[in-house]
Amino acid sequence: MQHALSNYTQKNNVNVSLNNNNNVNVSQSIKEADRIADWLEEKLCSPQSRPFYCKVAYSLNEPKIHQLLATAQERTKTTPARYFTFLANLEMNKNCG
Repeated sequence: MQHALSNYTQKNNVNVSLNNNNNVNVSQSIKEADRIADWLEEKLCSPQSRPFYCKVAYSLNEPKIHQLLATAQERTKTTPARYFTFLANLEMNKNCG
């Protein structure tokens, strides 16, 4: 099985860099991001959003993703997938600034 995050980074010319102080196994991180993206894709019924879910899975911690998903699923005025995308973008932008 190909890793969607790897495909995303190659197609979109994204560089994934890790701080040398982190003892992070990149392969394991990609597998975890792939697992979370699979889960989000299934929960939100939005396979076209898989590249974004990979980005979310790699950018945010899993408890935060669960929190955002729960909030998105409670929302009734828009689809959960659309609201999750909005919330995740807000959170990722907050982490960058």
